[in-house]
This record gives sequence, C-alpha cells and structure tokens, in this order.
Amino acid sequence: MKYTLLLCGLLLTIMSFGQWNVVYTGNQAIYDIQFVNDLVVYAVGDSTFLKSTNGGNTWTDMTPNISVTDPNFEVVHFLDANTGFIGRTDITGNPNLLKTTDGGQNWTDVSSSAMSQGVSNVFFTSANIGYATGGVGSGNSFAATNDGGQTWNAVSTPSLAASTALFFINDSVGFSGATEIRKTVDGGQNWQPVNMSALSNGNTIADILFTSASVGFALTYDGSEILKTIDSGSNWYPVVAGPSGALATAISFPTVNIGYVVGLTFTKPLITTNRGLTWNADTSFPSGLSAFSLSARNGKTLIGTLSGEILLKSNNNTGVTAVANPTVDIFPNPVTSNALGFSNPLGHILNVSVYDVLGKKVAFETGVVNEMAIQLPAAVYYCTIQVIGTNEVYSKKLVIE
Repeated sequence: MKYTLLLCGLLLTIMSFGQWNVVYTGNQAIYDIQFVNDLVVYAVGDSTFLKSTNGGNTWTDMTPNISVTDPNFEVVHFLDANTGFIGRTDITGNPNLLKTTDGGQNWTDVSSSAMSQGVSNVFFTSANIGYATGGVGSGNSFAATNDGGQTWNAVSTPSLAASTALFFINDSVGFSGATEIRKTVDGGQNWQPVNMSALSNGNTIADILFTSASVGFALTYDGSEILKTIDSGSNWYPVVAGPSGALATAISFPTVNIGYVVGLTFTKPLITTNRGLTWNADTSFPSGLSAFSLSARNGKTLIGTLSGEILLKSNNNTGVTAVANPTVDIFPNPVTSNALGFSNPLGHILNVSVYDVLGKKVAFETGVVNEMAIQLPAAVYYCTIQVIGTNEVYSKKLVIE
C-alpha cells in the first residue's frame, strides 16, 4: 500500500514586515509583558508596572506603592482587562504576589507561605483555578489556588516544585517545564512526563507556548534548542534555534508563521517566518538594546529591554494568503508499505523530513519529490514538508503499521 501526500494546491505566503518603534522609554528593566486583548497590555519590571489601552502604542505608569525592600516585579498575568496578578521572586518575607480587580488601580497582597521561593510564573485556567511557581537558587516552589488567588496551597509533587515554565491550553490540559516537560490532562491533578529528546548539558525549559490546540513550542534557557509539538504536547522534537549560551527567556508568535525569541545575552531577537522551522537574527531590531521580554497578538509584537524600553512591531496581515484550495492531506494513514507517494502537480521543490517521537530525523528527501522510499519499523512518526521558495511548512503525524 502506498502512503500518499496530496498537495491540493499550495498556500502562497505573503510576508509583511514592519519596523521596530520605541513606544516607551524608562530607566528600569522590563521583565514581562502580556497582551490581554487587542487593546489592553500590561508590562512589569524593576519597580515598574505599566498599562496600555491602545495596543501598546502609549503607556501609563501605574506602579503600586507598596512597602518592599526590592520591588522588582518579574511576572504579570491577567485573566481579563481588570483582574490580574503581578509577582516577584522574593524570599525575605515581603509580598511576592499582588492581585488587582480594577485594572491596576488598587492591589491586594495574596502572598502565601506556599510561595516560599517567590513567584516567577502565574497561570490561571479559569476565574478560580490557578498556579504559581517560583525558584531562587536551589529552592523551588509550586502553589495552587481554587478561589481566584485569594488563598494558595503548596503542590508537593517534587517534579513540579522545580517548574521553570507553565502553560495551559485549556482548563484541563497544561504543561510544566524544568529539566523535562510534564503534561496534565485533568486540570493539574496529575502530571506525567511527555515523550521528548533529552535536553543537552543539563539544560532546562525557559518558556512554553502553544499557538493552537495542537502546535506548541518549548524554549531552552541556553537558546540552542526549541522543542516543537504538533500533537497537543504528547511528543516533542527539537528545532535548532540559535547560538548556545544565549540565555533565552521568552518565545511568542504574532502570526501563524512569524515568531520571535528573546534572551538575556541576545544581541538581536531571533525570528522565524516559517512556523518555527528555522530561526535567524532579526537584523531590523535596533542595535545596543538587550531584548528580554516578549508578547505578541494578532500581528503585533512587543519587546521589553533590560534598559527600560518597550518596542512595537506590526505585521499588517496574518502572514498567510490562501489560494487554490490550500489543503494538505495524507492518505491512507496508518501506512503498511515502505514508500511515500507525493502528488505535486506544480512541480515544487520539497524538503521532506521524517522524525521519530524522540525528534531524531530518520528519513530525508529533497527535490521535485514524487515518491520516497523508506524502511522504518512500525511506530508513530512526524513528517515535515517544506515547500522551497515559499514560507510554507506542513507537519503531519504518520503511523506506520
């Protein structure tokens, strides 16, 4: 039986790249930014809490007047335009998690002993259910709330206590990252490790992001690896991102194709224009600024720097213009033969790669591909097809029986 990939027409991708514009200038580092919706954006940093109500074009300083020794806010997480949290990694007994219900006008200290190592990640799956993780030095903490953040309890699972990244797709499915990625499918009650390649040199996960219910990315701290999933996080395979030792901090996608990575020692942000397949330095980013924080939504990207600037870049469209039945189909699947067939009526040059569940490339073909011979054992694989000369990349799960 022949495995056939049918390219029923192709997507024509038109990229529209804007320029980076400085929209805020301060003198304190910007550690985190969050688009709440297309208009409301929040940013935090050293002694800094900022709000924008016009999509990041202008900003208002709304830093709360709290009595702390070192008011360095490192994380911001809002559930809607009014209700949200800001956190800090403090272990001296000072407030490390504050809550507002009026868009940052007033704040309540909701810190807990369960946050003994401060707060560096906050994520809510609903108005009531949320999680907060933190870590200073060799200590780590993981706390959970079921009353909207008013009270918090420690989560004792050792693997979660070391969490350095946190993301939920929906109320039930979420991911925690450290030296491995763990997945929950029951709203955080239980967590299990996913199938992934081992991280190099004791590396850890710095950030996790899903661009859809099935496609997600995990960024390693040294910036040398981005892990990608196309099956809702059950399996992850590596994509080389940038130079080792780059101290990456955040990843975000303003469009389906365009994404950015920033980090502590990056001279330029990294950019992808093909859904994370390849990454290069964004040479349009101004020199002399250290991009550290990042948020993107509907064609807009905001980057915060360690010197206190916020920069905005707009892409005027979603990055994709569809023509001529833009579908990619695989059939039959599962497969029982040793040949992959391709319908490529326009004669496009293709790069076809097949990966196993650990991210190892087990087959590759390039050219005007019509058929590809493979000798692979029965298992689950992932087939990636890059259409040369465009920015189109297609990924499909392949089952060989």
